[in-house]
Amino acid sequence: MCRKLSHGLKACRFGCVLALLVLLLAPLCAQESLPTTPETMYALSESDKTKLMQILQNLSNKVQTAQQNLALSEKALQEALAKYQILQAQYDSSMAQLKTLQEAWAQLSLELDGLRSDKALLTQNLTALQATLQDLQARYQALVEASARLEADYKALQTAYQEQAATLTQLQASFKDYQKLVQSQKTKSLILEIILALVAAGWGLDAIGVF
Repeated sequence: MCRKLSHGLKACRFGCVLALLVLLLAPLCAQESLPTTPETMYALSESDKTKLMQILQNLSNKVQTAQQNLALSEKALQEALAKYQILQAQYDSSMAQLKTLQEAWAQLSLELDGLRSDKALLTQNLTALQATLQDLQARYQALVEASARLEADYKALQTAYQEQAATLTQLQASFKDYQKLVQSQKTKSLILEIILALVAAGWGLDAIGVF
């Protein structure tokens, strides 16, 4: 669009110059076509001269104005081109940033989907762990109760063992006393048998007194 505007301004300037040349050459052609009498040449020359000067002045003003407008248009065109280049650079940068953001968003979407899957899996694992924990707590409580019962049974067995040990000690002491008594009885019985045997054999009381 900027190039078309520049070409249009150049065509306008060329048209103005061409029109100026036509206006300058028209009186000369008119003078060549009229009879060359001194009166007509003088009259046409003065009239044409005045008109020509006005036309030239007007054309000069128009050309000057057109040149000023052209200079302003070229300046505006350069500024517009500079702004367009800046906007184009900003647009390219924005598109690059948009592409980067789109890629980042796609990556974040994938990560979010992964986190959702991990969350679902962790929730399932947490439920399973909670069930396992409850089972372990129940088992631990059962073990604590069983341990308490075993400790009570152990204390009862220990008490019974101590009582049995005391009873065994008493029985051993009684058994020793009984052994002594039996041995004493056996000794007395043996002596009595010996005495009876001696008496039966005719030993006297003096021989028995030895025992």
